[in-house]
Amino acid sequence: MRWNLAESLLLLALDDLEGKVRGGFPLDVGLAAAELLDAAGRERVKVEGWRIEVLDDGPTGDADLDRVLTGVARHARAYHKPILLGAWLEQRRGAVRAVYLKRLQRGGAVCHTRRRLLGLIPVHRYLLCDFEATAEPWQRLGLAAETGWCLDHEAAALASLAYITGLGRFLYPGREGTDSREIISTLAQAGRAPEPLAAILEGTVYQIEAIVTAAAQSCR
Repeated sequence: MRWNLAESLLLLALDDLEGKVRGGFPLDVGLAAAELLDAAGRERVKVEGWRIEVLDDGPTGDADLDRVLTGVARHARAYHKPILLGAWLEQRRGAVRAVYLKRLQRGGAVCHTRRRLLGLIPVHRYLLCDFEATAEPWQRLGLAAETGWCLDHEAAALASLAYITGLGRFLYPGREGTDSREIISTLAQAGRAPEPLAAILEGTVYQIEAIVTAAAQSCR
């Protein structure tokens, strides 16, 4: 099955042994960015001056992407100017993980289990029901991580998001994964993605850094 960019990133983030989603808040920002990258790839949005401009908010055939486009366009109409990329990523990151976990469940890739720790604390686990589901995302990322060459712009974006969100250390752990981590780092920093994808990726890095900085300051 061909997964979209956000679904692919989330599949890569799943720990199929423990049923946990790795990556923390950087993953959530990355998933929100993946939606915009998908929209940009369809020529539905562009980013200029760190603001998201909707070029076409008509139906895409993807109800979740339609809601993203509608939300961005609604902000522009309400405030008479496009929303800032960082503001949208911050606004969207709180809900986006649940959206794509449900999509993966509907697609038969992930099974959700729920129990209570000590009878009190709810614990959610997301286990792969179909291990072949991850084959396509791994193939696209694996080729990039092994050779430094991407099949297409979407594969370049996936490699960049894997690096930006910190998934590289989980996907290619230890000393044996050093070369692969360095390759996806190089891909992400070399600006292989074309405009307007590159602007979204750059803004994603800044937003993650801003959240980390704010969290560090709040702890002082």
